[in-house]
Amino acid sequence: RNDGDVLDNLLLDNYKWQYLDKLVLLLQSFAQSITFIESSQYLTMGMMYPTIYKLILHLDDISIKLTTSKIQDICEIMNDSILNHWDEPKEIELIASYLDPCFKNLHFLSPSKKIETVNLLRTKIANLSDLSTFTTSNIPTQDTHKHMMS
Repeated sequence: RNDGDVLDNLLLDNYKWQYLDKLVLLLQSFAQSITFIESSQYLTMGMMYPTIYKLILHLDDISIKLTTSKIQDICEIMNDSILNHWDEPKEIELIASYLDPCFKNLHFLSPSKKIETVNLLRTKIANLSDLSTFTTSNIPTQDTHKHMMS
């Protein structure tokens, strides 16, 4: 009889199995993201925002499917925490993602943000091209500075 009571306490009822299933659904994308990051030899800025964005989308999507209030609360806390630590991507992060072969198509951005990012990179490259005409002869030397001061 005692063994039966112990075993009964160890076995999960349907509610607890459903709870665990929902918890697995909630955490599955995080496990995939961690595996992806761990498998990379070098963690780059270009891979961070797409990975975080994927997690944000996952939390938004899964929150609709969760039926357990405790797991909904966990989901909301996780989402708030991510949003608290990750702002909208900055220009450099978007360009880094665009230059990363894994994320070159910028699948995590809206079509208008994709165009904006590509145009931003083009502008920066054009600005660099303009700088290439700038030569060291255009830079004032100390002698030039002394001559100008006298």
